Amino acid sequence: MDKEYRVSDVSVEKRDDGIGAITGYAAVFNKDSEDMGFIERIAPGAFKKAIKNSDVRALKNHDPNWIIGRSGVNLELKEDKQGLFMRVTRPNPMTETWRSVAQDIEAGLITQQSFGFTVAKEEWDDKFQRRTILEVDRLYDVSPVTYPAYPDTSVAMRSREKAMEFSDDSTVKVADGEKVFEFKNFEQFDRIAEKINEMRATDIANNDQTLEEPPESVEEPEPVANNMAQVDADKRFQELEKSLREGGF
Repeated sequence: MDKEYRVSDVSVEKRDDGIGAITGYAAVFNKDSEDMGFIERIAPGAFKKAIKNSDVRALKNHDPNWIIGRSGVNLELKEDKQGLFMRVTRPNPMTETWRSVAQDIEAGLITQQSFGFTVAKEEWDDKFQRRTILEVDRLYDVSPVTYPAYPDTSVAMRSREKAMEFSDDSTVKVADGEKVFEFKNFEQFDRIAEKINEMRATDIANNDQTLEEPPESVEEPEPVANNMAQVDADKRFQELEKSLREGGF
């Protein structure tokens, strides 16, 4: 699974003795994203498994050389009704990297964060214009960022193309003389096309073998044999057509 990134806001919590934590919602549930070529939503509960199974880092600008937090140390990730909340508390002992990032956020020099993740389950609507993330497989990092990049949607777009390709609503129509066959999807079309090519190759091979080894005397074939051969061919293609319509290949 390929990693994706999304952007959200980040802020600081103040204490009597200074900045106590870097906080923010990495993701908000049931909120439409900006138009990325499609609209995206994250379903409540999408991060439940990932929080338990991921060793997440808090970094500056996704740079592992600038670490400010880690799961089980000073990075807290939790789901609530609003979304995925993150808090990076002041480490003990204090690190210069954490202090610097917190001060940049307090001064308004950094206002957003980005988080990296992979998707385990998703849904696309019938017209493939809306994506709902149902379950996140893994969380990688949450990072206050200087330059929030436009969300990289290449992974999601590939997922949409795959969903469209194998959707039962997608059909491929192929004309064969006066017949028009309908396939449920491109995968079924490829299987049927492969089967037809195999049958044609077999027929061609049989014909070539007949031409290479002609009988000593050529006689007119008996009508009964011709009829039986035609019936056999018709039967094979009737079976093929039936399997085609029922998705039997």
